Amino acid sequence: MQRILERYSPEEIPYILEDIIKNLKELRADRYGNYVVSHVLEFGSKSDRCKIIDEVLDDLVELSLHKFGSNVVEKCLMHSPSERKRIILDRLVSVPTSQA
Repeated sequence: MQRILERYSPEEIPYILEDIIKNLKELRADRYGNYVVSHVLEFGSKSDRCKIIDEVLDDLVELSLHKFGSNVVEKCLMHSPSERKRIILDRLVSVPTSQA
């Protein structure tokens, strides 16, 4: 799946990207699925990246503490537009220490 995301433009594989987005909750913290989501963040369209980032924001702290989900949070920070990057950072640094 990762090689497909690398080799084809988002316009060429919209059905695959739709399925990934549809199953994002299961994939983002999965042992292998997190790599697929990370690849969409790196190689997908801005629209796909924003959908993933918005979804990740709902469970940001939980995912950032998860062994596999933290990979997705890291990619969100690396590949998000500056306004969303600010939101991610603000949420992470404003977490009470009892939650972290």
